[in-house]
Amino acid sequence: MPSTTEPTQEPTDECDVILQGGTASGVIYPRALSALAARYRLRGIGGTSAGAMAAAVAAAAEYGRRTGCGGFAAFETIPEELGRGGLRRLFQPAGATGTLLDVLLAATGGDRPDGRTGAGRIAGGLAAAVRGYPWFALAGALPGAVVIVLGVAVAGPWAIVFGAVLVALLGLAALISALMINLSRDLPENSFGICTGLSSGERRRR
Repeated sequence: MPSTTEPTQEPTDECDVILQGGTASGVIYPRALSALAARYRLRGIGGTSAGAMAAAVAAAAEYGRRTGCGGFAAFETIPEELGRGGLRRLFQPAGATGTLLDVLLAATGGDRPDGRTGAGRIAGGLAAAVRGYPWFALAGALPGAVVIVLGVAVAGPWAIVFGAVLVALLGLAALISALMINLSRDLPENSFGICTGLSSGERRRR
């Protein structure tokens, strides 16, 4: 486990750091830079994209260490903060595309710090779709539910099995239809992005 305390003695050696872009790299950089800072003073630091953001925070941490206003101890906690939902709070989708983001995060395992694998991702994506499109899910499942109810009274247990299969197939078809509507209508209206970074007023002006 990396230390979250400042070095007892400020390093005398110096180094320059250039950081490349990439979301995954941006998550790794805080602890990597803290480890470097324990041995070196970061003199020249820069980067591109996510690397530029990490470089800016590292420069502030180095300045804080030199001026006695804090330093790299808080810098190391950034990955935990992002893993506990901080990244999700930073990327706020438009209302119509919020369900798309939830489904994508659940289907890829990105909605949990420990991720998901295999069947867990499928189940998570379906659960997120049902939560996001409840009326579509209900409309798709209703015919099968009617078959089950009538089957219990008239046709016996085989009707229940048939009704359950019908619920699954029609419910899945309804959810896919909802996703396609979301993708074909709402995504283009949102500048073909889920999170545009624009306020609602800025989106209207565009």
